[in-house]
Amino acid sequence: MAATIFLEFTAKPCGGGDMLAALKEILPDTRGYDGCIQNDVYRSQENPDTLVIHGTWESTEKYETYLAWRKETGVFDSFVEGLVAPPSLRYFELTDALG
Repeated sequence: MAATIFLEFTAKPCGGGDMLAALKEILPDTRGYDGCIQNDVYRSQENPDTLVIHGTWESTEKYETYLAWRKETGVFDSFVEGLVAPPSLRYFELTDALG
């Protein structure tokens, strides 16, 4: 079953633009990673330092494998260093509530 992830984070003050630039560099690898179906970045209208990554993955396990790879390469740690607090990661699955 596909998994939808929401990774929400706030960059250090005035760091949202730098965070977006860094994401533009690394997200092509994310989008090409095994199991990634879609990966989009949203920026808050109220606080431009707050961003959300909305991703759809073939499974939670595939996303967790990807996340482990990002941690192994050091990209995740360097990403977290630019934040005011640890990111919020949540997993969701699509329901049939509309049908």
